[in-house]
Amino acid sequence: MRVLRICAQAAAALWLLTGTACFAVGTGDNTLLKIAQTGRITLGVTDFDKPTLYRDDSGESRGYHMDICKRVVDAIKQRFDLPGLKVVTVTSNLATRFSLLNNETTDIDCGHNPVNASGLRQALFTHAALLTETRVMTVDDNKDLSLANLDGKAMGSIVGNTSLPLLRARLRQSKMKVTEVFGRNTTEVFSLLESGRVDAIMLSAPYLLSARETTSKPSRFMLVDGALNVEPIALMVRLNDEKLLQVINEVIDSMMRSGEMERLYKRWYTAPIPGAPNGLQLPLPDALHEMFRNPGSEMLSL
Repeated sequence: MRVLRICAQAAAALWLLTGTACFAVGTGDNTLLKIAQTGRITLGVTDFDKPTLYRDDSGESRGYHMDICKRVVDAIKQRFDLPGLKVVTVTSNLATRFSLLNNETTDIDCGHNPVNASGLRQALFTHAALLTETRVMTVDDNKDLSLANLDGKAMGSIVGNTSLPLLRARLRQSKMKVTEVFGRNTTEVFSLLESGRVDAIMLSAPYLLSARETTSKPSRFMLVDGALNVEPIALMVRLNDEKLLQVINEVIDSMMRSGEMERLYKRWYTAPIPGAPNGLQLPLPDALHEMFRNPGSEMLSL
């Protein structure tokens, strides 16, 4: 085992020095070397963002992004001869994901990470493999609610939701005011609506649709017409961790060009999944299909 570990360290160090581009170990590109030295990799995971990434009843992380992260781990095992690589998961969320990366608690954040200018100042983002609409959901008692008549309403959302600045700007422009109520995760936010503590909630569409499937009467919960925005969603690594980013992007690029990513998307967002026997019925958007044909193209607009 010690001999294998030494060989893996040597392979990682050699690749860091002789890869496509050269970087000095110690500028942030030592994560692969650390993985080889310790024999473990730590993934940041979310618990409630079904079907992108969530923990099932047994505590196992599952979902679209988790399947991608597993492929990345397999690639690292193969490239650096680490068949016994241990995978550790640490719960992260929109409020903690950057700090967990930067203090080296996690090596890769596999969660729901919107690609935007603010995020790019704090971490490196992989090729995006998902596009999500931010939508508002209400109950049938408020069926006349729209994005144009939110004045005086109570709105629930997750702490750190990147769409909140857009909502607030829309409200200021229309001279509307809402009372903001926050939850720590999708389950908490949905419970605000289900219990009547808020008039509406704002989350990414897949999580709204998945959450309502857990209720006894899903038809009671309705999406308000119109999306607040559409965001590319990606995995993240630490700033300057270019080599690890390169490994991940090579895996994602291969999955996209081979058709594997499209099949994976359909498995999680259109086909039946645990807790949603009819599936979420979110067909692959044309824009995401184009991103699969041109990996990383979402960065051109940032």
